[in-house]
Amino acid sequence: MENPGLRERKKERTRATITRVALQLFARDGFSATTLSAIAEGADVSARTVSTYFPSKEGIVFAAYPDAIQRLRERLAQREPGAKVVDTIGEWGRAEASIQDDISSAAVRARAPSGTDFARLRQVAIARDPELWALERRHVRAMADIITDAFARELGIPDDSLVARMAGETAWGYRKLFRFAVDGVTAFTTVPLRIWTLVGIGSAALALIAAVGLIARVLIVGRDVPGYASIMVALLFGFALQMIALGVLGEYIGRMYQEVKGRPTYLVKDRIGFDA
Repeated sequence: MENPGLRERKKERTRATITRVALQLFARDGFSATTLSAIAEGADVSARTVSTYFPSKEGIVFAAYPDAIQRLRERLAQREPGAKVVDTIGEWGRAEASIQDDISSAAVRARAPSGTDFARLRQVAIARDPELWALERRHVRAMADIITDAFARELGIPDDSLVARMAGETAWGYRKLFRFAVDGVTAFTTVPLRIWTLVGIGSAALALIAAVGLIARVLIVGRDVPGYASIMVALLFGFALQMIALGVLGEYIGRMYQEVKGRPTYLVKDRIGFDA
């Protein structure tokens, strides 16, 4: 008969492996593009095992969030008279860092654990995938409403007051938001690269037209400054070659980028006439 302690440790290792593989796939391929089958294959388990541990993909990332938010609500509601909301939130944060296990933890510790740093891996996956970021915003919105209500009661103002909402401070500054917007564009499309490829080809065409115009002017009108036309034609021709070469490189880099991401060429929406 298997030792109960050994069985629990085996389950914990399996849960850790599934979580690690899933977060890495979410960060690399995107949340929607990653299937349970891909997670199961990476974790060397069956898809049914993944579903047993995590009923949904969202639960792999945000398993600790609902309980943590509920504990925040209870702590704020049960705080001692005169206790500051800010102090209570700080106590809650410190308590969560000790309560949550390493696998499902959403609290990034100053000192990384000896093994896999699941909290940082989770934050990387969320930061790289707009869909995960939006799902996190849903949980954070619920937390923000709880904190806003607590500040409103402490300040004696309506809970929909702007003052209550301004009592907190967002951690997402303009620099982070701009970087996230750039990542959202460049991580899922090669359109910017394709645009600059077309700009390069267009610039090369204009340079060649200008060179032809200079040659025609010298042949028809004559030279104004000796050597000017030949230098300009050489410069424009070299510029055109550079822009065309950059366009070709851009095309190859874009195709390499798509291959490196390893995303499936298609997704099966429905199965008709096949055994499940």
